[in-house]
Formats: sequence, structure tokens, C-alpha cells
Amino acid sequence: MGIFDRFIRSSRRKDILKGVATLRSMTVSEVMTRYVITVRPDDEVVKAATKMIAEDISCIVVVDGETPVGIISERDILKRVPLSKKVFAMKVGDVMRKPIITVTPQTKLPDAVNVMIKNSIRRLVVVENGKLVGLITQTDFTKAIERNFKAYPITPDLVVNNIMSKKIFMVPATGNIAQAKDVMIKNDIGVVIIVDKLRDPSPLGILTEYDIVMQFYDQQGELELKDIKDYMRKYVRAVPAGTSLFQTNRLMLEKNMRRTLVVDGTKMIGIVTQTTICRYFYPNLHLIEKAATDPNVELRKFSLAAEIHGEFHGEHLKVYDIG
Repeated sequence: MGIFDRFIRSSRRKDILKGVATLRSMTVSEVMTRYVITVRPDDEVVKAATKMIAEDISCIVVVDGETPVGIISERDILKRVPLSKKVFAMKVGDVMRKPIITVTPQTKLPDAVNVMIKNSIRRLVVVENGKLVGLITQTDFTKAIERNFKAYPITPDLVVNNIMSKKIFMVPATGNIAQAKDVMIKNDIGVVIIVDKLRDPSPLGILTEYDIVMQFYDQQGELELKDIKDYMRKYVRAVPAGTSLFQTNRLMLEKNMRRTLVVDGTKMIGIVTQTTICRYFYPNLHLIEKAATDPNVELRKFSLAAEIHGEFHGEHLKVYDIG
């Protein structure tokens, strides 16, 4: 290794270690959303869902005055609201989760992630002196990762294969919305892959909890027997096996994706979500630190100017080969 190569490696090592140190010291107040959409317990569930759709958000905080008393998310609506017009008589208080799990603005990011892991939740309400001051979600945590790394190490620990779920829940395109909803509820997931057939399947699209919430209210509760193919998103995004977590996280943020398939060629082998990235990354900052100081590990720099492009394999599968 020449003098110039050693200089480049030293610079990248410093960038990575600085990113680790910054994430360890950052507080919730530095990344949280301060503009929080709220509803009251006696508001109709339809009002909450309408706000979620209009604001393009995944949850709403329920308040009594200035005090947060609950939270309602797409997943809560998926699980607790029936596919029928009975929903129009339901109140937010009937559906919201309580008591809420909170952190303060001074909570360090790794500690906040540990709270989410311990309580199996995906967002935290931020309170100060008993009052609502913000909301922090997995997207906020993953944005902090993206902002603080100019370079990253390439190791087997830090690729999608190491954290992906190998369980891919699928529903045939001949199915209906009620079937997809049942699969999501039974397995506590937010997405199903729509396929041509369950044996040796090829993806045709995806259906998420957000899609069900949005279409359910748009269609006045009459979705139960509707065909999935009429409501699914008609192509599926994926990354190849072996893709770095850093690159995958950047892709998901750039393309506004909460999850991505992992493929080997065109074969579906797993799925990675913001949940899995967030819950793996922060508790394992020491692995990134260790890799950055290992002389045998490649340290790669992000190309900030490069656009991320995907290639279609057939009509429905778009694979982003981002290295």
C-alpha cells in the first residue's frame, strides 16, 4: 500500500469513527419531528385515518389537552378496525395503544433505540415536563445514520444478508383484501408480496398496511372481497444479496421505501425493513468501529453525486445494484 493509499484509508477511517462517535452522542432533540399531528380520544377513527393519509404519516399521537395519552398507527388500524362500515362509529380511544412509551429530548439515540427494541415498537413520543414536544420514528433514526457516514466498511456483518428476515409473506394475485389483512395480522407485519403463484413464485406487486388504510376509507369500508390486484403497487423494489447496510439505508431513504426485498438474481430470499436496519445498527456501533480499524477491511467512500438507478427484471421486479 502506497503513501497515497494509506492517506485515503486514514481519512476514511476517521470519517467512520467520527460517525460512530456522533451517533453515540446525539440526542433525540436533534432528530425528532417537532410538528406532531394529533387527535383526541373522542375523535372518530375515520378522522385519524384521514389525517394520516392527508399528511402522509404512519401514526398520530392522541392527546388530552397538551398531555399525550395514546398513539394510533397504521398497524393499530389494520389490527383493530374491521373491514366493514362499523368503523364509522368507532372512536380513537377504542383503537389507540396506551399507555404510550416516551423519551425526553435529552435521551441519547442508542438509548432511545433500546427502548423501542425492549417494547417492540417503531416510534417514540417525546415529552418534557409532561407535555408533548415531538415524535421520533425509525425514519428519523435511519436519517441520522445516512447523514453521519461519508465512508463505510465492507464486512459480512454489515450486509443485508446478515439482518434480513428470510420469511417473505406472500398472497396470490387471485386473493382478496381480507386474506391479505389476515396474513398481516397473524404475522404482525406491514406488507405482503403479491405473487403469481405460491410455489416457485414471481413478484407482481406489494400491498402494505398504508395501502389498506388509504383504500379502505376511500372505498367507504367495502374492501373485504375486493381483488388484491386492484389495490397493490404494481412493482417491487429489491437489492441484491451482499448489499451493504449503509447503501441499502441510503437507497430506502432516497426512494422513500420502508422496506426492500433481497434477491439472488431474481429469486426472493429475504426482506429488509427500516425496523431491522435501526434495531441492528445502533446496538452494533462497536462492530462498525472495529471494522474501521481493521487493516484487512475495505473502507469505501460514498459517492454523493451518483444517482441510484434500478434495473427492471420483467415488468414487476426492480433491482438496485448499488454495491
